[in-house]
Amino acid sequence: HDNPPRCRCFNDFLLPSVLRRGRLVVAVSTGGASPALAARVRRDLEAYFAPEYEELVELAAEVRAELRSRAHRPGGAAWREAFDGELIELLAEGRRAEAKARLLDRLGAAV
Repeated sequence: HDNPPRCRCFNDFLLPSVLRRGRLVVAVSTGGASPALAARVRRDLEAYFAPEYEELVELAAEVRAELRSRAHRPGGAAWREAFDGELIELLAEGRRAEAKARLLDRLGAAV
């Protein structure tokens, strides 16, 4: 039988504060020091990670699959450079096709 007061699992269980934008998941933890602070940081991040980030993740997945089918595989550095603020702005304005074209261009794979 379990003895909860003597079970370390109850003392070591940490639950991060989680922000979700579709498949984008950002978890914040203070290692148990202050769950309230972790929740505050998550709320602050909500302003930065606008709802358009959900669409950006889906666009990135679509472009990645398309590039793989063309045997074009940009490295991690190219992907990091490709994600600029303009992509989010285009998505926020409902200009997904332009955002996709910009991403492909920045990855050296314009159609």
